[in-house]
Amino acid sequence: MADKGMIAVLQDWRGKFFAAVEAILFVLVLSLLVLIALQVFTRYVLQASVPWTEEVARMVLVWAVMLGAAVAMERNEHYAITVLSAGFRGATRKFVLIATNILGLVFLVALVRYGAEYMAVNMKTVQVSTQMSRGWIYLAMPVGATIMGLSLILHSIKAWIDRGDGPAPAGGPGAPDV
Repeated sequence: MADKGMIAVLQDWRGKFFAAVEAILFVLVLSLLVLIALQVFTRYVLQASVPWTEEVARMVLVWAVMLGAAVAMERNEHYAITVLSAGFRGATRKFVLIATNILGLVFLVALVRYGAEYMAVNMKTVQVSTQMSRGWIYLAMPVGATIMGLSLILHSIKAWIDRGDGPAPAGGPGAPDV
C-alpha cells in the first residue's frame, strides 16, 4: 500500500524535524540562562552592566516562546485542544478535533500574515546595542505559527485517517503518530 509507505515517510520526517526544533529550543533556553546569569553577574557583582545582554536575551526569549509553542502543538499539549476533544468519543470526537484544528489554523494563518507584515515593517529598525534589525526578532511569529499550522494539519490528517476514537488527549510528551 502506497499510503502506508507515505505515512511512514511522513512520520519519519516529522520526528526528525521536531527533534531538530527541540534541539534548537534547548540551545535557546540554555543561552537565555547564560545571558541572564551574565547580566545579573555583571550588573550586581561587577557593578557594570553589559548593554547587549538584555537585547539578545529578549530576542532569544521571543524565539524560544514561539518554538516552544510549536513543540507543544506537536505534542498535542495545548489546553484547548485536549479539553474540547476529551469529552467525546468516536465520530463526534473526530469532528470536534478537526473543527478545533480548523479554527486554530485560521488563527495561525492570521498570525503568519500579520507577523510577516510586522517583521517587514521592523526590518528597517535596529536594536540600540547590537545594531541588529528588529525584524529578525519578529520573524519568530510567522515561523512559529507556520510550524504550528503544519502540525495542526498533520494532526487533522491523523484524526481523519484514524478509526475508532481518534487520538487521545496528551498525557505528557510522547512520540507523535503522524
